[in-house]
Formats: sequence, structure tokens, C-alpha cells
Amino acid sequence: MVILIGVEFSQRRSPSAICVATNPLRTIEGQKERHFEIRSLECLEAGTTFPALARRLATMEAGVRKHAPGARTAIYVNATGVGDPLVQYLNSNTQARVQPVYFTYGERRSETWAQVDLGKALLVSRLQILLHSGRMPQPEILAEELLAHKIRAESDANERSGAFPMGTQDDLVTVLGLAVQSDVPNPGVVSGALPWPPSL
Repeated sequence: MVILIGVEFSQRRSPSAICVATNPLRTIEGQKERHFEIRSLECLEAGTTFPALARRLATMEAGVRKHAPGARTAIYVNATGVGDPLVQYLNSNTQARVQPVYFTYGERRSETWAQVDLGKALLVSRLQILLHSGRMPQPEILAEELLAHKIRAESDANERSGAFPMGTQDDLVTVLGLAVQSDVPNPGVVSGALPWPPSL
């Protein structure tokens, strides 16, 4: 099992957001599949600093780890508008390796040691599939947005990259999507690389 963390950092007046989930393997009608349990979904105060974000991440991960000893941690940060400084800072101040995610157009996802490229349309459709298939409980705070399909890629997504239009609910949907973007996260492990994460 992996502790999955999605992070959205805002340098503007809007709040930053964090989602923490786990992905236990369950057997349903004889078939094994990954389900997602949302352990925490919250917005931080507007103007949150890098150090404050790192401290909150550490606290949230430690809380989940008490119930899942030995679990690995995958931290996915929306780096589309923030870039390397935040990723480098978090990598230096958290136990787990932080993986930057850059939003792109379309419905494709690719992951390397350096980064994840994630289509905005794929993030939305994956959330909808997980909800409708019963593989992820619906967070009450996002009930209207997720069920009414109000959160979606913009009509000109093929011409633009970046995050969704920002607002509290959109930030929460973004971090939720970052946390559950893959059934079996492979954060940074490539052929010939050391097992990840080396510090755990």
C-alpha cells in the first residue's frame, strides 16, 4: 500500500490544498483491484509559505503512517505554475521524494524519474470513473462538483496548459486527482535506479 499525497501550492491570495489517500488492494467478486480511501482533503490558509506547507505535509503523512506502518509515500505536486523551487524545497524537507506534475492537454499520462505529465481531461475522467465504479468514496465537500460534472477541462484545453480555473473547490478537485492519478504509483522508480524511497 502507498500513502498518496496531492499538493496544490498557491503563491497568490487563493489557498493551497493537500489531499492524502491510501490505495488498499481489495477483492471484489473474485477480482483484485485498487480502491482509494481519502484520509484528508483540506485547504490551507492563503499565503501559506514553503516551510509551512512542508510542515503540514509531514504532519499529515505521519498521521496516516501510524495506521499503515511500512507504507511507501508518493507525493505529487502541481508544478505547472510554480516550477522547480517548490519541488526542490519539499524534496529537501520531507522524507519522501516529491514528484512534480505538469498539466498538459488531452487524456495522456507519462511518468519518468524527473516528472509526470498529466492531461487535464484524463484527471477529470479518472475521478469520474473511480466514483462511478465505487472504487473511491465521494468526498462530501466535493459532492456537487464531482457528481454534476462541474469540474472539467476547459473547452480550449488543447491550446493551453496549466491548472484548472482557481477557486477553493477547484483546488480540492485538483489535489484529489493528483493523489489518485494511478492505480499503482511508480514514483521515480526506473530501470537501474535504486529502490524508492531510499530513506524508508
